[in-house]
Amino acid sequence: MPSLTEYLAQRADSLINTLTGLGGVNDRGAAARPNLEYVRLTRAERHALYRQNAYARRIIDRLPADSTRPGWSLGLEDSDAELLSDAEERLGVSAKIREAWQLARLDGAALIMLVTDDRVPDGFLGREDEWLEQPLDVDRVQKVRSIVVLEESEFDVYRYEGRIADRRFGEPVIWQVTPSASTLAVTAGERIVRRVHASRCLYIPSGHALPRIDRQQRSGKDASVLDVAWDSIRGKTSTEQAAASLAHDIQLHVVRLAALASTMTGDESSSFQTRMKLLAYSRSFLGLLLLGPGEEYEVKANPVTGFKDLDETAARALCAAAEMPAVLLFGDSPAGFNTDGESWKAQWRDTCDAAREDVLRTPLTRLYRLLFATLGIEGEPSITFAPLGSPSPNEEALRRKTIAETDALYVQAGVLDPDHVLAGRFGEAGWQDELPPAELPAEELNADGP
Repeated sequence: MPSLTEYLAQRADSLINTLTGLGGVNDRGAAARPNLEYVRLTRAERHALYRQNAYARRIIDRLPADSTRPGWSLGLEDSDAELLSDAEERLGVSAKIREAWQLARLDGAALIMLVTDDRVPDGFLGREDEWLEQPLDVDRVQKVRSIVVLEESEFDVYRYEGRIADRRFGEPVIWQVTPSASTLAVTAGERIVRRVHASRCLYIPSGHALPRIDRQQRSGKDASVLDVAWDSIRGKTSTEQAAASLAHDIQLHVVRLAALASTMTGDESSSFQTRMKLLAYSRSFLGLLLLGPGEEYEVKANPVTGFKDLDETAARALCAAAEMPAVLLFGDSPAGFNTDGESWKAQWRDTCDAAREDVLRTPLTRLYRLLFATLGIEGEPSITFAPLGSPSPNEEALRRKTIAETDALYVQAGVLDPDHVLAGRFGEAGWQDELPPAELPAEELNADGP
């Protein structure tokens, strides 16, 4: 593999301007390359950033919080729904899912371990803890005792699926779990190490997936959200710190003294320093200046120019890296951000909907499949995520206008009867999005098919 110097000496874009050198090896833009020696944030650095930086905390917490707050339903009958609700409350499903997702975004991944009471077969000769290495058989599970959230530092891949014909090729088969002392009891001061089959765990990704080889190099974990956003967080924070420093220099205080050159040197230098300290003290604490003969005091403005553009550029970069609207990330749209005040809400709802599908649907389906089996609920879990928030008045008006225009087209075409639309949309229950089925004429119901 050629070195960077050799590479730059060989590299050229498709077009080269021989007069200016643009596109050639001396073009500064053509010389820029991704940094192969980039050092990602360590776990300690990520957690310190999460604790200390408001932007980092919002980036980590806001998406899981907004996505899980409305909850989800499974369309069960009342008796089954009540039974499942009791189990969800006992296990703390919603809170554990939210916690795991936030930890995954912070560190790259989180693992939820399903602690179950299993009927171990009589023919099993291994130790009790070795049973955890066996695939989970829902027919043998008597009860889901608890669900334990494990941080990135508490689990690693022990074995991958190596059979290329298997649908899970390259994915973890057995996790090595090393819970901290605060998670599970420890014996003789040592951390308990368990090997747990992947079917007994729910893997929660960060949402920033890595290619399979890169994920394997990170012990089966994805990239932290902060790894991608760190440069932009640092740029925005540095800009704000520079603004705080410049705020002290917005005004320049000018003092004119007679015979300045002679008083700064020689025997009078100590008197000069004492005099300056007295001026600073009187201005700061007394709010007035005591000037002697030949002394003048003046305050000059020192406006900072160009900072607004720099701050907006840093803010835009951070919004793009965090994949968040400026209103959520900064609390309000910074000056210069063009927004109608409503479009960001639809954008954020789409982001949350996509994230729930990508991150939550698979682990939630596996969890509820297990709960259905232990609670005696028949059928396959079908998860429906609740809508995120309520539409704005403008959005609701536009939606109803679209429905009304569609109804008018059906009425004009003779497909729907006006009375049917009136009763269905504006009946006793008030406005309804869905119309009841229309009654077909008797001759059509009795007509023979083709």
